[in-house]
Amino acid sequence: VNILPSETNISFTLPEFETIIRKKRKEAEKILTKFFGYSQAVVNQIVSEIFEHLQHCEQQVKNTKTVYTKESLYLQRQKKEQRVQNFKKAKAVASRLGNFVKLVDQMLLAHMVSLARANIGAFVHKTMQAAEQ
Repeated sequence: VNILPSETNISFTLPEFETIIRKKRKEAEKILTKFFGYSQAVVNQIVSEIFEHLQHCEQQVKNTKTVYTKESLYLQRQKKEQRVQNFKKAKAVASRLGNFVKLVDQMLLAHMVSLARANIGAFVHKTMQAAEQ
C-alpha cells in the first residue's frame, strides 16, 4: 500500500501533490477497511466460539443429575469434577477475550505505523536521490 507518490521524475505543485495524496489515501483506506473487516470477522468468530464453548460447559455443569448408571460413584464424581474444571477453564479463557481484542488492535496499529514509516522513508529516499541527479 503506497500512501505517497513514487514518481521521482515529475515535479508537483502543492495543489497537485495534495490531490495525489488524497487519491492515494482513498485507495489505502479501501484496502485497510477491507483488511480491518477480515480481522474483525476473525475476532468475532473466535469470540462466538469461546462463548458457545462456555455455554456448553455451563450446561454440562448445571445438567448433571444423579442418574442410575452402571458407573461407580467414584467415576461419576470424577466426571463431575472434570466438567466443573472445564467450566472454570472456559470462564478463564472468556475473561481474557478483552486482552485478545486489545492485542489484535495493537498489532494492526503496529503494522499501520510500520507501513507509514516504510512509505515515508521510501519517499524521502527517492526524492533525495532524484535531487542528486
